[in-house]
This record gives sequence, C-alpha cells and structure tokens, in this order.
Amino acid sequence: MGWKMVPFPCNTEKIHESEALQNSFADTLVVSGGPIDAAMFVHSSIQDNLYNCYFSPAAVQIFGAMLDQYSAEETPPPERGDLTLLAGDVRSWDSLFASRKGN
Repeated sequence: MGWKMVPFPCNTEKIHESEALQNSFADTLVVSGGPIDAAMFVHSSIQDNLYNCYFSPAAVQIFGAMLDQYSAEETPPPERGDLTLLAGDVRSWDSLFASRKGN
C-alpha cells in the first residue's frame, strides 16, 4: 500500500472540506493508537490553485475507507521540502523521509 493524495481547489468551501477530512483523520489516529508513521501532510500550490492532502501508507491503512469516499488518488511519495504536517506524530518526518533527506 502506497501514498494517497486528495486534491482540493483553493476556495473557501473546499478548504472547509479539507479541514473536516483532517479532523476525521486526527480522530482516527487517536482511536487507532496513533502509529508513528501514519501522517497527513499538505502541499499548497498557488500556481495550480490546489491544496493537496497527502496520506502516508500507514495512514492509508487506518483511514482508507474514508479516503475512498474522497476518491483519493495513488501517488508517488511527495517531496519533504514541499510539505506541512497536518496530523500525525512529528517523528513521522524521520520515519517516512529518512532515505530522502534534503528533498
């Protein structure tokens, strides 16, 4: 199981929808015991007018059913330097991106 992404257009309605997804994922993390490598990240692309939410493979394992409702797309691992951690353990940075430091 790999990474998944849910893109949202940068507008007020969709930003609220992405916040609801973030809150739901955070709740799932608590219930599941919060695996260290289960994380949700975001990358905002002003150029493309998109707000892309990325879910690590461990996040997909515990949150896959909800991601299916959002038609999450399989994606290669995102570049670390472009991301902000929205939900998950801060140690996920090291566990998920250790082999790609500087990206």
